[in-house]
Amino acid sequence: MVSIINIAMKNAINGFLFIFSIYCKLFAEQIFLFDCN
Repeated sequence: MVSIINIAMKNAINGFLFIFSIYCKLFAEQIFLFDCN
């Protein structure tokens, strides 16, 4: 039986990485000239 907490944590981590990648593309490359690959 898979724990709901484990699923929620995995979804939260994936969502955070997705949002961070969008933030990186929109802001960091322009403001900090940071290479986000």
